[in-house]
Amino acid sequence: MSKLNLDQTTITELQAIGRKHIQTAESNPNCTDLFDYWDCYTLENGDLIDYSISEANEEQPYEWSMCAYGLDKPTEDHPYYSINTEESLSIPL
Repeated sequence: MSKLNLDQTTITELQAIGRKHIQTAESNPNCTDLFDYWDCYTLENGDLIDYSISEANEEQPYEWSMCAYGLDKPTEDHPYYSINTEESLSIPL
């Protein structure tokens, strides 16, 4: 597994997204969809990465984690972006 290379500005922005999501999820504990969340983020160079924010415990005290993943670009054989789980970075919250 290789480390996804992100600059500190991007990590800080992802942390802010993660913290905001966690506040939303914890204020709506009956909406379990918020406890395993995935989305894309556009890097400064236009490339996309994927990130997940998940909660392992599903009851208090919550145990949140965030991870970013590289995305493989579409090809002729596979016309969609694909998450590259071999290229990841744990984002401290």
